[in-house]
Parts: sequence; C-alpha cells; structure tokens
Amino acid sequence: KGRGEVEKRRKAWLWVAVGLAGVVLASYLPELGVVPSWLLPGTSDSQPTGSGGARPRGAPKKTRRKPVNLDRSLERSARAIQQRDYEGAAKVAGKAAEDHPDSWPAWLNLGIARRLGDGALGVEPAVAAFKRAAELEPKSPDIHAYLASALSCTSRLHEAKSAAFKALSLSPDRVDALVIASRLTNFTDDSSAASEALMDKISRLLAASENLTVAEETHLRFAMFKALDQQEKFSSASEHLSTANGLRSAAIFAQLQVNAAAERMVASAANGDDQDPSEEDEEVLAPWGKESIAALMLELIQGFPPLSEEAKAEAAQGHPEVSEAYCHRLQPAASPGHGLPLLLVGLPRSGSTLLQQMLAAHPEIQAGDEYTFLASDIQDTIHRRLPEGGTVGEQIESLSSDLDAAGEQIHKKYLKQLFDEGSAEAAYKALSQGKSTAEAKLGKYVIDKQMSNAWWLGLAPPCAKIVVVERSDMDVGFSNFKTHFSSSGYEFSYNQTELGWRIVLTNRMLAWWKDVLPPPMITTVRYEDIVEAPEATLRTVFSFLGLPFAPESLEFHSREAAITSASAVQLRRPLTQTHMDHWQHYASALEELMRSMAVARGFLLYHGLLEEVEGDFDLSQQGTEEEDNDDGPAGAGAWEG
Repeated sequence: KGRGEVEKRRKAWLWVAVGLAGVVLASYLPELGVVPSWLLPGTSDSQPTGSGGARPRGAPKKTRRKPVNLDRSLERSARAIQQRDYEGAAKVAGKAAEDHPDSWPAWLNLGIARRLGDGALGVEPAVAAFKRAAELEPKSPDIHAYLASALSCTSRLHEAKSAAFKALSLSPDRVDALVIASRLTNFTDDSSAASEALMDKISRLLAASENLTVAEETHLRFAMFKALDQQEKFSSASEHLSTANGLRSAAIFAQLQVNAAAERMVASAANGDDQDPSEEDEEVLAPWGKESIAALMLELIQGFPPLSEEAKAEAAQGHPEVSEAYCHRLQPAASPGHGLPLLLVGLPRSGSTLLQQMLAAHPEIQAGDEYTFLASDIQDTIHRRLPEGGTVGEQIESLSSDLDAAGEQIHKKYLKQLFDEGSAEAAYKALSQGKSTAEAKLGKYVIDKQMSNAWWLGLAPPCAKIVVVERSDMDVGFSNFKTHFSSSGYEFSYNQTELGWRIVLTNRMLAWWKDVLPPPMITTVRYEDIVEAPEATLRTVFSFLGLPFAPESLEFHSREAAITSASAVQLRRPLTQTHMDHWQHYASALEELMRSMAVARGFLLYHGLLEEVEGDFDLSQQGTEEEDNDDGPAGAGAWEG
C-alpha cells in the first residue's frame, strides 16, 4: 500500500514536470517558427506576422513585461505627483492602469498626472482617465470633483456642472466641488433652486468659518463674491472679495517668511553658526515684489538702449528674411517658415487668452500654451554667468549686445522646445479629426502666452513675432484682484499695493521694448479694440503676421480645444462688453490700488522714465501717505525732496 502511494505521487510530479517543460518549450517555439505567437495567451499580436508566423528577420524580440506591483505603483505615482514629477507619475500610473485595468486609484493618479503635467493637451486624456475611474468607483466624490475640474477646461460645460453636482450629492460640504459648481453657474440668469442651494451652502459654511482651513475659506469667499457680483449686490460682494484677498495675501507672505527662515537656517548650519537664524528679525523681500521688479526693470533698461528712428528704419528693411534664416539655421528640423514663435505678452487678465483663442482658429497658428522655456533659460544663463563678475544688468547687456554662444544656445533650445510642442499639438489635432499623425501639419506660428516673457523680450529670437495686449489699468487691476488663480506666479495680484506697482512697471517695460526692437517684431493690441471692433482688430494682427484674415477667428467661442487659464469658462461665450469699467462698482474698495499706481508713476518720473503722468489717475490728485511712509522700492531714491 505504501509503495502504491509513492508511485502515484511520482507519476503526479512527473506530469507537473512535463507540463512545466511544455510551458517553457512553448515560449521558445514561436522563435523557431513552429507555433504562431498569436496563438499564445497574453500576446499583443492579433494576427500572424512574417512567414509562417515566425518573427521577421531582424525584427526585435517581443518580450512580455511582468505586471507591475499595484500597491507599489500607486505609492510611487502619488509621491511623484506630490513632488511635481508629473511625467514620471504618468508613466508609473499608466503602467499600473494597463496591468490592473480595474484599479480606480491607478486611473485617478493617471488623470491627475496628465491634467497637471501636460497643459491643455493633457485635459482630454485626464477626462478619459477620470471617467474610467468613476465607472469603477461611482460613489467617490474625489473622482467626480476631479472630473468636473478637468471638464471645466473643455467646451462641455454642462457635463462639467453635472459632475460637480454629483460630487456634492456624495459629499455636500466638499469645498472644491462647490467652487467648481459656482464657476460654472451664471447667477445672473440662473435663479433655479440649484443655484440658490449653492449660495446657501456656501453661506452656511462661511458662517462656521472656524471649521474651515484658510485655503478653504479663501476659495469659498472668492466663489461668494462671484455669485453676489453677478446678482449686482456689490456692497456684500466687495466684503467677501476684500476678505478673500486678505487671507490669500497673508498666507503667501507667511510662507515667504517660512521659506526665508529655512534658507537662513541652512546657511547658518553651513557656516557653523550657533545662532538660531529663525529668530532673526529681518525684512524679507519677495522675488515677485515691487522692490525686486523695479530693480529688474532698471537693469533691463540699462542693458537695452532704445533704437533711433534711423536705426529702426534700417532694421525694418530685410528683417523678416534675415531673422527667419537665423532661426532655420538653429532649428533645421523645422521646415523654413514653420513653427516660429508668436509671443503674446502683457499683464495677466489683459485679454491675452481671448486673443490666443481667436488667432488659434487660423490654420497657420498653433494655440500653444504658457511655456516657461524662454524666461527660465534666460534667467538661468544670467545667474550662471554672475560668478564671472559683474551685475545682473551687465550680464544682460553682454547677452544682448553680441548674442554670444550663450545667447544663441538660448534661442536654439527655445526653438527646439517650441517646435516639439507645436508638432505634438498638430499631431493631437490630426488624431482628434480621425487623421494619422503623418497628415499633421505644423502651422507657421506656435503661440507662447507666458506672461513673464514680457520682461525678456530683448533676448527673444529675432524671428519671433510679439503682440503686446494692453487693457485699461483699472480694468486689468480689478480683473486680477477678483481672480483666484489656480497656479503660482500671480502672488502680487492679491495685494493692491503690489498689484498697482506691477501694472505700472510692466506697462513701462513693454513700452520700452517697443523702442528697442525692430518694428517688424512687435505690435500692440488693445483689449477694448478686440471687444468693440473684433474683425478690424484681427485683420490688423493677421496683416502684421503676414497671414490672410480667417473668418473663423470670430467664432472663437465655438472651438472645442481645451482652455486652462482663468478665462476658460468665460471664453465659451460670445464677446461682451460687460467687463469694461466694471471696477467702478468697487471704486471705494480699490483706493489702495489707485494710490499705488500713482506712486509707481511717481517713481518712473523720478528716474526720468515717464515724461508725464499717464493712465487713469494723476499723481497730483492722490494723497501723499505712501510718500511719507517711504513706500517706494528700496534704493530707488524713495521720496526725499
């Protein structure tokens, strides 16, 4: 009996061994041309390849990737998102979603990474990922809130609103869903029970603000301002707006202090200093503050002297041909006259996104995005050269005077990045139209709408076309002050003093560039002209670009392309003049902004950079409190005498 049991076990193990050997052998048989690889489970081929199913000679071997560990991938992708490594997060989450298609967290992380990392081109992939996650986990308010946020950048605003209210049905006090729903609700026309319930919910949460974080209260007060403003309850709206900006500004400056203390601690430790640097009472100047921006403006003006009228006329002759040849030499991958930079610059909320959407309707213009390439590379190059000696202004002057190897390298890198981004957009557009990427056509221009480029136009490639978008000082100031931006770079907009200085200094810098650059490179468009006479204004811009007028540019609001700026919802509607002079309803709450702009203009007068006071307000009509308080930039001569 015992020998019989042993024999049974021996035979069983023998069959297991034969089975394992068969599996191993089968994995090699396709390489020998014996078994078609498409018959094996888990392969990606749907039909035989080559002759008799064998791998074609010279073709790479197909390897089956081992499925990724789901828990580890979710942890890695979440950590990468926190570290703002969105490309890495998308790769990890994408593999996890591919190997574990029923894992809603994998799809959620993939959507977040694509939305935050790929700009406008990442919106639709993010929507698809969030929708898949919602199918797998329909009761998650997080997923529906993310979906609503992504959809709000598309033309499908009703779908976005439904997703936001779905999130609220699952979690009634969810702040981000309330904010998105309020952005998508027109409180002027919509007096439905849903909109009234939305305002009641926000009011109830604000009444118990002690239970909210500072960020949550800030979001809700901006949302309440928007609702009350549309209902023309300006007094109540003004209170919420002032409180919201006060909270946001205080949080920004608190973080600035924390960062400065941390830097002092690191420096102290490196120097072997025993004193606690966090206890030092030291004034911290923000890199985006009026002192820093005023100093930068003076250094830029030093490095870029204006052209004489004779020099302008000489530079205008033959400039397009010479400049395009220069750029084609640096970027030979692009065919001549394609993928050239079209820079839209100005202050935030000046109408640049409106103009971008209009121009992007032209078949020869790619919509582009707000790329950081040019400004960051210029600043990095300048600061790398500082150890060689000299000031920032001298380095700027050196770069601008001879466009040495470093300057040419800046242009080469920028043109390559812009060409790649434009090509990717063209390919995406072709695929969305049911075409192949081989049919993708890169237009003559790719728009770069990065506002910080306004400070570095003197170092832009000579083949660039620059359109400066201007808007009434008070209109653009109020539009900034009432906007809760979703990204960094707008810290100045929540403080009226900083905002007033930024408006005046930016406008002066842009006016300076018009005296420095050849006329074929730069032109100006006013927001008011776009709104009041759109066709005539666009014809002028297209003529400047050397392009025929495109009638479809007037139907910008019908475009389905994603918009990720603060104007995303507004630009899905036809043009309206309701935003012009709207600041006058809040004039008493904007007195600090008016005084700040007047003092900033006085600063320009002091330095001989303004022949006469311009703009909405005259310095002589304003009080002198800020003069007495020495509110001018450090080292700017202040207001003595």
